Amino acid sequence: MLPDIQDKNLMILNRESVFFAPLALCLILLITMPVPSLAQEVEQARRSSPEPPLPTEIRNSIGMRFMLLPAGSFRMGDPSGKGDEDERPVHQVELGSTYYMGAFEVTQRQYEQLMERNPSQWKGKDQPVDNVSWRDATAFCNLLSRLPEEKTAGRVYRLPTEAEWEYACRAGTQTHFNCGDDPKAFAKAAWFKQNSQNQTHPVGTKAPNAWGLHDMHGNVWEWCQDWYGNYSDSRMKNPQGPSSGSKRVLRGGAFGSSPVVCRSESRHRFPPEAATDFIGIGFRVVIDSASSSNTNDRIEKLLERAEKGDVRAQFDLGLLYEEGEFVPQSTSTAVAWYRKAEEQGLVAAKYKLGVHAMWDPPNPQTFADGIKWIQEAAKQGDPDAQQRVAMWHYTGLNVPSDHGKSVLKDLELAKAWSMKAAKQGNVSAMGTLGLMHFYGEGGPKDYVTAYAWLTPPSVAGNQDSMELREKVKGFLTPDELLAAEKLGHEFTRQFKQ
Repeated sequence: MLPDIQDKNLMILNRESVFFAPLALCLILLITMPVPSLAQEVEQARRSSPEPPLPTEIRNSIGMRFMLLPAGSFRMGDPSGKGDEDERPVHQVELGSTYYMGAFEVTQRQYEQLMERNPSQWKGKDQPVDNVSWRDATAFCNLLSRLPEEKTAGRVYRLPTEAEWEYACRAGTQTHFNCGDDPKAFAKAAWFKQNSQNQTHPVGTKAPNAWGLHDMHGNVWEWCQDWYGNYSDSRMKNPQGPSSGSKRVLRGGAFGSSPVVCRSESRHRFPPEAATDFIGIGFRVVIDSASSSNTNDRIEKLLERAEKGDVRAQFDLGLLYEEGEFVPQSTSTAVAWYRKAEEQGLVAAKYKLGVHAMWDPPNPQTFADGIKWIQEAAKQGDPDAQQRVAMWHYTGLNVPSDHGKSVLKDLELAKAWSMKAAKQGNVSAMGTLGLMHFYGEGGPKDYVTAYAWLTPPSVAGNQDSMELREKVKGFLTPDELLAAEKLGHEFTRQFKQ
């Protein structure tokens, strides 16, 4: 019987093999497939699992507190359409990534801990650092990023872009102030001209906005990463401002500013190397959410354009190396790129070469060359060079005989050069013209014109100009004051860059 049973089973197997063969093949493949290691299983599980949520608040190694801000879009600019021309057009902006922003302006304690100095006029460890140039603020970010604890945590610090700043300030609002447009609410949220006693105050003593950020209005001006430019040239997604320029963006207003200057959309600008002649400039920082590869790609493309002879790319590389932005700071490399740009006729590069020739480091021959190059750049229309030459003529530039030819004091020439620079939007030149018209230097006294020229730098927050303008006001009749304010408004509109 046994053979019969075997034959029967064999028949069944033969008949059904067509159905079981594929299954058998799958079993064989499963048995022979390599078994993943434990490390591979863990990595596979990590990739298939959702990322843990980011903490809404973090503190870094020196005690700075940061708030997580959501990705999103908003309408950037003056929502009423009645603000300054550079606040228009109102345009949609998208920020594609979450990012962390400092809950407070950088304090004097934090700044001194890294920079080993405190330039502030109003001292107080918990007050915001002030009298800080854009370059100083960038240097602070670079030093903070290099701290061992921050490198281990993978945190890279920088100044916020202008779009990031306004998005953070608004915190979802479309009113002029993030607390609404009620004056009483604004007074609870900001240190400004009417309540500051003309000085800075400890950070965080006023109410925060909806996202936990304090002092976005008033206390000190805050530097942004961007060069100043028109909105009409701005892109919609993650805008970063123009690729080059002469001034960096300031936002937020300061303790001496009127409410209109502290609006969420209000924009101002100042040269990146300047600090001490514009009282009340500070900053806050963000933790960069962009990958370093994006920055490297940007630098590589800029370098490729520069090597092909693009004069703007050459100048921009000079600025990056001079300021240590995205690349190691190197004066010699900056000068080399400025020289290439100057050889192609870029006047701004000639001015930069002149400044470096005079002071990095100073020696008789390069000092003389520097004076000559700056004078040539002024004649060719560079506003920064024009204002520097103006100040040489205003005070006189006494130069040792082996360092070149001295520049004689000549108030009429000083006024003429400042006028050229002011008409191109140089705020320092406007302040100089106001001073000279008030004291009758280089021409007769003219209080109306003095007040008018002092208006643009006063609106921008220059403390010296604000104080002098108040002094000039006492010499004006009501009708003269009305005329001076009208002319000052026209200067602000006409010469604002």
